[in-house]
Amino acid sequence: RQMKMRPGEVLIDCLDSIEDTKGNNGDRGRLLVTNLRIIWHSLALPRVNLSVGYNCIINITTRTANSKLRGQTEALYILTKCNNTRFEFIFTNVVPGSPRLFTSVIAVHRAYETSKMYRDLKLRSALIQNKQLRLLPQEQVYDKINGVWNLSSDQGNLGTFFITNVRIVWHANMNDSFNVSIPYLQIRSIKIRDSKFGLALVIESSQQSGGYVLGFKIDPVEKLQEAVKEINSLHRVYSASPIFGVDYEMEEKPQPLEDLTVEQVHDDVEIESDEQTDAFVAYFADGNKLDSIAGEWAGLPPLPSARCLFGLGESDNKVYVIAGKDLQTEESLDSVLCYDPVAVKWNETKKLPLKVYGHATISHNGMIYCLGGKTDDKKCTNRVFIYNSKKGDWRDLAPMKVARSMFGVAVHKGKIVIAGGVTEEGLSASVEAFDLTSNKWEVMPEFPQERSSISLVNLSGSLYAIGGFAMVQLESKEFAPNEVNDIWKYDDEKKEWCGMLKEIRYASGASCLSTRLNLFKLSKL
Repeated sequence: RQMKMRPGEVLIDCLDSIEDTKGNNGDRGRLLVTNLRIIWHSLALPRVNLSVGYNCIINITTRTANSKLRGQTEALYILTKCNNTRFEFIFTNVVPGSPRLFTSVIAVHRAYETSKMYRDLKLRSALIQNKQLRLLPQEQVYDKINGVWNLSSDQGNLGTFFITNVRIVWHANMNDSFNVSIPYLQIRSIKIRDSKFGLALVIESSQQSGGYVLGFKIDPVEKLQEAVKEINSLHRVYSASPIFGVDYEMEEKPQPLEDLTVEQVHDDVEIESDEQTDAFVAYFADGNKLDSIAGEWAGLPPLPSARCLFGLGESDNKVYVIAGKDLQTEESLDSVLCYDPVAVKWNETKKLPLKVYGHATISHNGMIYCLGGKTDDKKCTNRVFIYNSKKGDWRDLAPMKVARSMFGVAVHKGKIVIAGGVTEEGLSASVEAFDLTSNKWEVMPEFPQERSSISLVNLSGSLYAIGGFAMVQLESKEFAPNEVNDIWKYDDEKKEWCGMLKEIRYASGASCLSTRLNLFKLSKL
């Protein structure tokens, strides 16, 4: 039903040999270009289809893609955003040397972008010229009403009403730039209501346009009633046959839509699936990384359950969310969730041997290490586990010398180094190192200050400690936990911590990772 043309939708172009390279690579299909969207469906299996509205499109470009039908070739890349999630669609023309795929979609989308006045509610636009409405193509003025008060302010503003076959426009007589254009497409209701100014015309816009409630005063009442009757009538006519303003024609006319309609074939094959599948997962845009060009994070499937104070690890190109605390029940967790960026979904893997939260995790050489944390009884633990993703099991390693939670961890010179944290006695400054070859812990020089939530980072062979929380003396001489925003470097030769940089903003409780950047510019991250 969603694939059927809606009123006012017009077929502009039809291409029969188009491959959906992103989601159905190797499957030849048909691409329909309308004035509102592009529709693709498989020729072999029409129920495999998709619809992309132009209003969701962020960018259209051409790039080289790897097509199963044509190999390395130029393809149409369409980046979209819907409900804060970014999707990417790649279409390849199977017919060599034909530019129609690019010209049709790009040109029609451009026509859509330049005709938003037909579809979007606009405030303070260039609508009026010489006291007359600047008409859009295909627009006709049906009525002009002078002396209409806009009731958006306490005093009201006197202006003029234009009622057309596409929209309603009001502008102030004293200032043409103070105006509003309300397309019928965005009108939710048109009513007469009582106000402190008397009976008024009230227009409520759709939620997509902002959910505005606009009031207008028209005198006398008979004139108000006539205006409402006329607007409602034009609104009904428009709803039956909308004018969207996307005017584009191909030199070669496509076949009528009726001739292109594919009848649904009912077969005797019943497909059963044990898992729920999401058709959108194949189209997530750069789902496993930050889009550094746009500076935005791509939306991904959410965690199956909300949790905090968990550990995060990586192995075999998969992300692991380890234990933590349930946000609703506040219970400690031992469950481990694995995110597969290829399948774009979460799975549950082997549980941690212990329910724990506030622990530290670190990934190294394909292994994930889980250290310390607090257990169900709110006591710190010194247990250490290692996870082998190939075998899918957890096993114990030598315990830490000091049981702790909320501490920093990093791999430095072949050893896992931990620093600071919360112990049974309070904040700690102790530092330990775990030798991965001998499975033994050794004590390192203490950190200069007792603190928790410290971030340890190994960069270019050096170990850095960043931010955290510490007990700081206030003006009242009392001590209270407070954020600290400094960076320390560990001198391996002198075996001591050296202050390096102070006053880095937002360092407390942050997750820091090594990057090839100038550390003195970290405050700009």
